[in-house]
Amino acid sequence: MTQNDTSFRQQLGGETLGEMMALMFGGMIALSLFLAALPRIFASIPTWLVEHQVLVAHPLLALPGCRGAGLDGTRLLIALGVLAMALSPLVAIVHARRRERRRDRDDD
Repeated sequence: MTQNDTSFRQQLGGETLGEMMALMFGGMIALSLFLAALPRIFASIPTWLVEHQVLVAHPLLALPGCRGAGLDGTRLLIALGVLAMALSPLVAIVHARRRERRRDRDDD
């Protein structure tokens, strides 16, 4: 084994080519199994959400992909509040940049 081979194996963590190939094939198989299971996983989510009263069966706003389940008035207000809280940092950043541009333009 030459010096270059030794340093290359050290960079790889001392793994052989066979170990790396086995890891890659195993990862591809695991990923394909996970992707194949996704439709079944996502099909059970709306049922679970209705059972745990996160969504309601007779909604004011039906959500796509939830087979008729959705949000009633109270849950809709809560969702809008959460959305507003999630977007507020973005709005603050945009306003701060506008103020900064105005200051730069006024300084010129």
